[in-house]
Amino acid sequence: MLELLTGFVALAAFLAISYFRGRSKKESALATALSSPSEVARLYLRHSPEMNAHWLHVQFRNGRKRVIAAPWELDDILARLEAKGLRLDEADRNLLATVESPEASARRPGETRRHTAAPGTPLRAGA
Repeated sequence: MLELLTGFVALAAFLAISYFRGRSKKESALATALSSPSEVARLYLRHSPEMNAHWLHVQFRNGRKRVIAAPWELDDILARLEAKGLRLDEADRNLLATVESPEASARRPGETRRHTAAPGTPLRAGA
């Protein structure tokens, strides 16, 4: 039992350290982008299939790339960056506009998706 508890504590410590390290990297990259916009080579969006959302990334002139905004922070971070003269390119702005449009997010929270089988595919029970 003690081994199990020790393993759990070690896992929890590892996850906490990873979380705070990633968060500090993100905040550091954002602070660098805001304090010296000339160091930013480009801003771009990356799609995360696990969340079906887009994350904001930055590439600095030295080649370093970092995530600087989660999907729920995009509006706030983009406004702060735009005040410093940093903007997404046209393709990413169009992508963001289509993702945020009411037509693109017509599915309401709590609504289930109904998947239909391709023609000729047998239906499975419980699927």
